[in-house]
Amino acid sequence: MKLRKLKKIVSCLIVSLILAACSSQKPVEETIKISADYPSYKSASDICDKADLAVKVKLKEVTPNVIINFSLGQEPANFPVSLYSFEVLDTLKGSYTEDEISIPVIGGIMDGKYYETSDAEIKFMNDKEYLLLLESFEEEGVYPVLLNDTQSVFEYDAQRVESTVASTNPFSLSDILNELNAQ
Repeated sequence: MKLRKLKKIVSCLIVSLILAACSSQKPVEETIKISADYPSYKSASDICDKADLAVKVKLKEVTPNVIINFSLGQEPANFPVSLYSFEVLDTLKGSYTEDEISIPVIGGIMDGKYYETSDAEIKFMNDKEYLLLLESFEEEGVYPVLLNDTQSVFEYDAQRVESTVASTNPFSLSDILNELNAQ
């Protein structure tokens, strides 16, 4: 009887410690809006010319709150991102031979602060295929990036990008595919 009571007490103590440890994460203190100055493209031709990589992809997984240095100089410019990993279904422009590609999208928690862009939030769905227009970099360990948050993500089976981001995108997926085929 005493052993059973002792086991219950020890079990309750362990559960209490686990709950206390889980709740001791640093709370979010404030939200910081990040404004990026991305170029805007007036035509499908313009954005396809700028993209050095165009890939048809399907989402595999999302890793939130990855810290990436976006600095091009000596001073670090660290920001949290959601790192989207995609299966590459087809490469429509550029040379990309890997089966998977990872794309960072700014937003997340770092040092108790929640960072988000003031642009439309990009969300990818597991059961959808997308066309991504990217700028890639030759440096080792540098992820390719979207040309901008509102004009470089297209969902297949949709004529416009609205289901991915709230946008006033003047061109459709078919416009982009026609332009890529013409290049």
